[in-house]
Amino acid sequence: MTLGVLMSTPILATATPLAPASALDLSLMEAGVIGQDYKYKNPKVTAQVFSELNKQLNANLPMMTAEGMQATAVSITPYKSTYVHSYTMDIAKDKASALKKEIGSPAVLSKLCSEVFLTERFLSANNHRMTFRYQLKNGKKLV
Repeated sequence: MTLGVLMSTPILATATPLAPASALDLSLMEAGVIGQDYKYKNPKVTAQVFSELNKQLNANLPMMTAEGMQATAVSITPYKSTYVHSYTMDIAKDKASALKKEIGSPAVLSKLCSEVFLTERFLSANNHRMTFRYQLKNGKKLV
């Protein structure tokens, strides 16, 4: 099962709300984790699959996701996930403030939701909650 797609999605990509089942959706269906309605079928099997998914994702970290940025941590469970992205270069204080506003803007958050949440249909079907954390090179939280 190819699972890295969940953590390396570019912010500026777009997706349609009526996107067909993703490769991950289909893999989870084949494994018997979700049904045709995209909802989890068996809590025990689902927990095992997500535990393995979490191990696989973290085994590949840190991973460059864009120029000057890398994915540094991922935590994913059936109903919640957290993605940490770190800048690999120093950012001036005034630029950091502007960047914080941009990343936290409704337009960018909307793109993140539509490109991640709606491309993997099982996520919205199971009310999966995602948290994206962006941090500076020194590890301090940006947004």
